[in-house]
Amino acid sequence: MPLPERSVPAVTNVASKKKRCSTDRKITSVAKENRKKQPVSSRQKYVDQVSSIFKMPSLHCLVCRKTKDEVQKLHYFPRNYEKSQLSVKAMNLPSDTHSRYRRICSSHFTIDSYRDTANFKLNSIAVPTLLPAEPEAGRQVLKAIENIPKASTSQTSADEPEPMPSTSGPTVDVEVQTTTDVSQSSKKKSLMKIISQKQEHTLHYLLY
Repeated sequence: MPLPERSVPAVTNVASKKKRCSTDRKITSVAKENRKKQPVSSRQKYVDQVSSIFKMPSLHCLVCRKTKDEVQKLHYFPRNYEKSQLSVKAMNLPSDTHSRYRRICSSHFTIDSYRDTANFKLNSIAVPTLLPAEPEAGRQVLKAIENIPKASTSQTSADEPEPMPSTSGPTVDVEVQTTTDVSQSSKKKSLMKIISQKQEHTLHYLLY
């Protein structure tokens, strides 16, 4: 009779499975390291940015891009698609803007839209209606202000009263003339005195 075949014990199968698992893990770890070493493409960066935007709730207004620190409150778009589309159309946004993570700030709602103004709680039928001011319109206003004609200096000078003629010049001349006259008269007196003294001296000499 032929001898029965010897069956392989189950222990060897378990050991081989462990070896295969260890080798597979090594291969996957090496593949991950190689992927990290490779440079990330620009497309992959864009995909990562978009996915991060949709995963994390946005902390800025979708209309005016103001953050939560610049406004009173950031409201979520309505969960109802029809109500959300009303807000999207009112703010001139693309039709595919519906997302529960998108937000809109309180500066686009009127006071009538709030049922609690202290805590900035909106009504169930609130729709944003206040659009932000366009930069081009602001530039046009600035240009209009700059182009306002300014008053000419000739008109202002004509309106000003003419200065009165000053009398300081003649008074100075009079004072100069008086001082010169006084000095000349004093010189004449001194000369006359000297002449009279000489005459007296000559007469005294002739008489005696």
